[in-house]
Amino acid sequence: DIGVTLFATQLAAENDAFGNDYDKDAMYSDAADVWDGTVDTAWYNDTDTIFTLSTAEEFAGFAELVNEGNKFSGKTVELESNIDFNGEEWTPIKNFAGTLKGNGNAVSNFEIDATTGNAGFFDVLEWATIENLTLSDITATVGNYRFGVLSRSINQTNVDNVTVKNVNVTTAGSEAFVAGLFCQGTVNSNMEVNNCTVENFTVNAENGAMIIGGITG
Repeated sequence: DIGVTLFATQLAAENDAFGNDYDKDAMYSDAADVWDGTVDTAWYNDTDTIFTLSTAEEFAGFAELVNEGNKFSGKTVELESNIDFNGEEWTPIKNFAGTLKGNGNAVSNFEIDATTGNAGFFDVLEWATIENLTLSDITATVGNYRFGVLSRSINQTNVDNVTVKNVNVTTAGSEAFVAGLFCQGTVNSNMEVNNCTVENFTVNAENGAMIIGGITG
């Protein structure tokens, strides 16, 4: 019962009918840890300030800890692998005030329901830092509420090198706010948003919407 997964790119010295750089953007990191539906919080303690997560279960545990009231103020969470949430519904992370370093990894393949309240991957980012993270392959349904893929609201927060891609949003709410990165925020001297990208972001608003923004509402 041995399984082998091979990730390989062509050597620059090799050449064929496609040339020698047709797969130059291929990466070993395309492999992702797929969520099994359980939650792991055993990695956390109150003493350490830096935590490294490598499984979907650990990341789900991170979300649970924040939603139980731990804002992670003064703490850093680093992601060291891609995370695939297996098409399951994502419960927005309520209020995060720490640092999340994606290290170039992606959190992908999940659904968000914003038909009964405001939502996003995070609900609120306040005094937080998010960097080098990709959110991809997301389906969202929005009612007359506010929805931002990364966060519904940001305040006093730095966001750097975040990519949002392959997102499909459906809203039947004529008063909906929909945004590719964050829906609303307070602009001040403690907030910076740099080097962020939103691509392949599709919104089906059959009854119109109050605001639709590629980056922000």
